[in-house]
Amino acid sequence: MQAANPTQATCVDQMLACAGVGGWKDKGARDKAKVRILISAVYEPDPMHGLFLCFAPAKGLIPLNDPAFNETALVLQHFTAWVASNVKSWADWRKAQGI
Repeated sequence: MQAANPTQATCVDQMLACAGVGGWKDKGARDKAKVRILISAVYEPDPMHGLFLCFAPAKGLIPLNDPAFNETALVLQHFTAWVASNVKSWADWRKAQGI
């Protein structure tokens, strides 16, 4: 979402810095705040739009073809075979498969 909305992402970063969110101990909480504010900044029809609703391609909020999703897509593509192999580590399974 940041890559698709760089101007708004810069503003969100500035707002978070101003509000002191960068000093929060929990990175997950910082990331959630950033996502919430970015959604609010870019989705005029509903600034309180839920994150899970942002994945709908028609809304254009999260570009699912972004390279950030490549590894996730690869895991999902091979998930059944990986789990069936009893290899615990995705990295180990991937290396053994030459993927």
